[in-house]
Amino acid sequence: MKKSLKILALSLALAVSMSVVAYATNYNWDFVFTNTATTSNTPTVSKGDSEQNWYISIDSTNPSGRVNTLSSTNKLGVRANFGGGGFASIYVILNSYVSGYSTPYTSTVTAQSQIFMGAKKDDSSTSSASLYVSGRWNP
Repeated sequence: MKKSLKILALSLALAVSMSVVAYATNYNWDFVFTNTATTSNTPTVSKGDSEQNWYISIDSTNPSGRVNTLSSTNKLGVRANFGGGGFASIYVILNSYVSGYSTPYTSTVTAQSQIFMGAKKDDSSTSSASLYVSGRWNP
């Protein structure tokens, strides 16, 4: 009986000390912009955690091998938005390929907040070439 109580106590202590690990979900996106007036949005998703940052990665090619054209003259502007309306972060201009680039939310978000990423060819782009760009984001 004494041994059973020790095992039970150790099991409970172990269970209490274990933390739940939430794995972040990355969502793929692939956009083509022919001008600076057009915007594109990812689908709205439920945020999986309460971390107050979102992340973006931009690849040099898309999954089918098309070369992306992001450059210092062909820039991408992105922002996290609330599914019900309103901005969730600042507008960020990217002109190079990044991995896990972090941007803070400007409003408090919680797990299950409805979020999407809006994107456009930034107005400061001086290139008239189309902007082909793809990658992943994590709300």
